[in-house]
Amino acid sequence: MFTGSPLLLKAEGGVFRAQPESAHSKASAIKRFIKDFLN
Repeated sequence: MFTGSPLLLKAEGGVFRAQPESAHSKASAIKRFIKDFLN
């Protein structure tokens, strides 16, 4: 049912469970934010 990494799904639990179809886009946005933050 879920799209994206099981670890991310586990870490972000409720967000991805509430909106599984947008899990991948959310994960991408989170990764992009972290990358920009670190840079």
